[in-house]
Amino acid sequence: MTDRQRFTPTFSKAPRYIYLLVLLLLIEVVPWRRGNYYSGQFDWTVNGKIMVLGASIFLALWVRLHVARTSAAANNVPVAPFLLVLLYLVVSITGALLSGEFGPSAALALRVGAIGLVILLLVELVGPMDLIRVVASVMTITTIFIAATGTFSAYPYYGRLSGSFPPLGPNEIAFMASIPLIYFTWQLLHVNRTWVVYVAVSVLGIIIMLTQSRTASALILVVLVFLVLRGRQDQRSKLVMVSVLSIVVILLLYSSQLIESYSTRGGDSPIDAAGSRTIAWGAVLDSMRSLAETLFGEGLSARFVSVSGQYWDQQIFDSSWFSAFVQAGWVGVSVALALVFFAVVQVMKNPRPRRDLWLGLLFFVIVRSVLESGLIDASSSYVIFMIVCLGASANASAVNSLPPSIPVRRIPVRQNGIPSKSSASE
Repeated sequence: MTDRQRFTPTFSKAPRYIYLLVLLLLIEVVPWRRGNYYSGQFDWTVNGKIMVLGASIFLALWVRLHVARTSAAANNVPVAPFLLVLLYLVVSITGALLSGEFGPSAALALRVGAIGLVILLLVELVGPMDLIRVVASVMTITTIFIAATGTFSAYPYYGRLSGSFPPLGPNEIAFMASIPLIYFTWQLLHVNRTWVVYVAVSVLGIIIMLTQSRTASALILVVLVFLVLRGRQDQRSKLVMVSVLSIVVILLLYSSQLIESYSTRGGDSPIDAAGSRTIAWGAVLDSMRSLAETLFGEGLSARFVSVSGQYWDQQIFDSSWFSAFVQAGWVGVSVALALVFFAVVQVMKNPRPRRDLWLGLLFFVIVRSVLESGLIDASSSYVIFMIVCLGASANASAVNSLPPSIPVRRIPVRQNGIPSKSSASE
């Protein structure tokens, strides 16, 4: 029996509180205001997020204790990813303590650790495949709501779809649309095909186009081609789907107006965003740092780097890895790389077709982390990254714990029922 036959995805109906928990988690991590970052202050936004996160932790712990009281079996989830995240947070707190920014960084580290705990409890409560299905469904509804109430005139994203409530930027909306798009494409190839899923895939694709997110558009195209080529459908269906994707790409390439809109997005230079990122990265590498800051960073509250020679004075990092270097130093970067390596190993231990889904999600999140911050932070990217790490490792553990197949030995029997000598010696 092949991996595809033995490990065909099966789903169960997730309880309603799982949908509520995922919704609370997304509400907590999405930005509630634009351009403001936590620096130790307490206002309605900070207090509101504390209340939402507290409700998530309470509900997750209550359900987990209820499962323990009823003697129901929880999923066996390796805690190595969560421990690596805690180690990263301890390193960042150490750096914050040495650099004099302990309070805000410790509060942010506590928040990130609490989000990781909720995700760990979620994976324990429901199967990883059920959880990612719930996450994709909730993110689809949330993204459609944000897009329907969004605007194309928000500063500085003129002409791009941005959120009004909550005030999400185009790249964040594109990310929230890309994750369910990857999942539903995988579902069409391996599980079932319904008109609801086709509509969801079409709407999510349109939302990504309206955000004009170049990173998300390029990555989602690569992942979708990968999923189609690895899909379970017959070769004719694969050929048709790849041909359709190729035609779409060709039309986009020849549609100079659309490509120009994507490349410049209303600016004077087609590399404005890439140029601003390299300016921030260069400023990080050229900044004078003490030995303690180089090793342990300055804490999670370090969000900006000072730049010179520009009409602006400071800039966000626009990269999870430069953020990790500033916030947790080389030690933190090493821990983050270890976490990524662990995730890749666990994903590759999964049988197909689960491996294809986890690999597509992990590729999208990791490559995007080079150009966007938030891989280990209170963000939607961190939520998906932890779900992939914990979900893939839980699936891999379940596969490794399967008992080995024991061959059945046939004993030839004579007519009188007495086994032969040759059979007894086998």
